Amino acid sequence: MIIKKKTMSKKIIIRIATISDVRGLLPLMEQLGYPQNAQDFEKRLEIFMSKEGYGVAVAEKSKTIIGLVAWSKSMIFVSTSTRIHIEGLIVCKQYRSQGVGKALLNFVENIAKREP
Repeated sequence: MIIKKKTMSKKIIIRIATISDVRGLLPLMEQLGYPQNAQDFEKRLEIFMSKEGYGVAVAEKSKTIIGLVAWSKSMIFVSTSTRIHIEGLIVCKQYRSQGVGKALLNFVENIAKREP
């Protein structure tokens, strides 16, 4: 699933992250307060994204990653429902307050609506 959103005359693309995005995600992880080693982060990202109900999406502008959202799905103890938990959300400093974070959350919300 890819969502395109016009912001500041250039399109923002929201898409599922891939392992090849690791280098572009590292500066965002640092802004979030979690500096990462590229090799370790690549392994962790691969494991995280391979688990059922887990995912990472990126916001991309002009082929540069400017935001990310990571989520996990879990059961609710007191009912038969499930929930989506946002594990991390970060937008590059110079793109904040432009609707990028909202677009990332809308992307996850659409996934949650499709899943049982």
